[in-house]
Amino acid sequence: MAYDLFGSALDNHGGGNDLQFPHHENEIAQSRCMGHGFANVWLHNEMLQVEGKKMSKSLGNFFTVHDLLEQGVPGEVIRFVFLGTHYRKPLDWTETKRAEAEATLRKWHGMVEGVVAGEISAAVSAA
Repeated sequence: MAYDLFGSALDNHGGGNDLQFPHHENEIAQSRCMGHGFANVWLHNEMLQVEGKKMSKSLGNFFTVHDLLEQGVPGEVIRFVFLGTHYRKPLDWTETKRAEAEATLRKWHGMVEGVVAGEISAAVSAA
């Protein structure tokens, strides 16, 4: 299916680190038998956790970004928490991290409150 839609190779192919073996290794082997490598770069991300436990419907701790937004968590806070963790490390969503991200962003907003953007010099624009 991917071959028909995207051609002989993808730039990037990724998924959770639980797919690294055997799922992605099988995809690589199958695509090499077809005469190509399927993807130029394989990316594997870690899993999401909630308060130190694996995020799982069976544990009852599953939620989506939409759920967080509906609870009033600002999108910039969600992004800030996500950006605070390397993609190959487990991301642990905690109330503490949410509160810290919100406080940091509030502080940063306060630091620039009332600041008016000036002109950008030609040298900076040229660079």
